[in-house]
Amino acid sequence: LNLKSPVTFGPLPDNFCAMTTVTSIETIHRVRELQLAESACRGLSLEPLWSRVTDELNLEGIDWVIVGGESGKRTITKTFDLEWLRDLRQKCNDEGVALFVKQLGRNPVVDGEPLTLRDPHGGDWDEWDEEFRVREMPEYFHGYRK
Repeated sequence: LNLKSPVTFGPLPDNFCAMTTVTSIETIHRVRELQLAESACRGLSLEPLWSRVTDELNLEGIDWVIVGGESGKRTITKTFDLEWLRDLRQKCNDEGVALFVKQLGRNPVVDGEPLTLRDPHGGDWDEWDEEFRVREMPEYFHGYRK
């Protein structure tokens, strides 16, 4: 078994959502591998997102994107620039892909300035600007049993 190559399972059951994690440009190749999976639903976990990936991100065949900033000790976690989130939200909206913002992370940055939040993971959306309060589910989740 070569763990560096995708494992072939055949078609996944209808109640599965095949997903992969992308954290930066260095791991964006995983999207293409996911797009080849035989799955009725496909999703991306862009968490923790360490860099802007929107321009290189191909959402063809993707139903769901989960995004979030890194949690952990402030001194070692990377920043999460909310401009990346704005760009991603627009791209998902334009392409009809459900977006779920999980958390802003330990070190969110807005317009180049640190955003101070009480929740150490940036997970309390009551602290977020309205534009970031997005928790959509893919349409597939609502209809696969019909």
